[in-house]
Amino acid sequence: AARVSVGGKKVCEIRETIRKLPTGPAETVWVEKPGRLFLNGKPVFFLGWYNDFWLVSQPHREKYADSRARTPQANMRSWVSIEPNRLSPNLEEREAVHDMMPSEEVLKKLAEVVAEAKSRRFHFYYLADEPAYRNISPVYLRHIYEKVKELDPYHPVMIVDVNPDKYIDCADVINMHPYFGPTLNEKGERVISGGLESAMNCFDAYHRAAEGKNGKAVMMMPQAFTYRYMNIYGEFPTFDEMHANMFSGVARGAQGLQP
Repeated sequence: AARVSVGGKKVCEIRETIRKLPTGPAETVWVEKPGRLFLNGKPVFFLGWYNDFWLVSQPHREKYADSRARTPQANMRSWVSIEPNRLSPNLEEREAVHDMMPSEEVLKKLAEVVAEAKSRRFHFYYLADEPAYRNISPVYLRHIYEKVKELDPYHPVMIVDVNPDKYIDCADVINMHPYFGPTLNEKGERVISGGLESAMNCFDAYHRAAEGKNGKAVMMMPQAFTYRYMNIYGEFPTFDEMHANMFSGVARGAQGLQP
C-alpha cells in the first residue's frame, strides 16, 4: 500500500494486490514494457507457422515435407487452443456472441484444458481466430481470458484479428493479419486488393488501442497463402510483397512472425 499524508493526516491511499507465484513450468513466456516478449527471462522474437502444410504450394510441400526442415530457425512451440467452439460444440452460437459470463460447464471445461496443458511444453493459449468476423463478444472473451490468467499466469493468451480496439482487453498478444489478397482481375492483370500499406495501418491501430495498457504485445501473421481455394483467380504473394508486408509490421513493433 502507498499512502500520502499532509500534516500527519492521511489524504489518500493506493493498494495493489501482489500475487506470489509458485515455481513455473520449464518454459514461461511473458510481456514486459514496452510490449516486448520474453521467453525464460530473455527477450525473444518468435518465428513459427500457423498452418503451413495446406497453405503453401504443392512444389513447396514436395521439396520440404517437414516444416522444421524448411524453417530450422523456427522457435515458436505449439499453442493450446481455448477457442470457444473447441471447448464445447457450437459454443459461439450458444454463448460467445452474447455479452455474458461463460456458463459453469464452459468454465469447468476450461479448467480441465488448462490443467492438462501444464504437462506440455507450449508458448501461448489461443483464444480466438478472427472473432470480429463472427461477432464474438469481447465481453465473453474477456471473461475466458481473465480465468485463464488466474489458472496459468505463465503463458500469454493470444487472439488473431485486425480489430485491436475491440479485443485489446481479451488477450496479452494480438496477432495481426494484414492480408493483401493478390488476385487476377478480368484482364488477367495481377492486383493487390488490400494494399501493402495495410500492415502499417493495422499496427498503427494496435498501438492506439494498447496505449497506456501494460502487459500487451503484438505479433504478425503475414500472408503466405493464396485464396485460390475460394477464388480461382487468387494468387500467391511474391517474396517481395511478403518482405514488404512483414518488415512494415516489424518496423512497427511486431514481436514475432507466424505466416
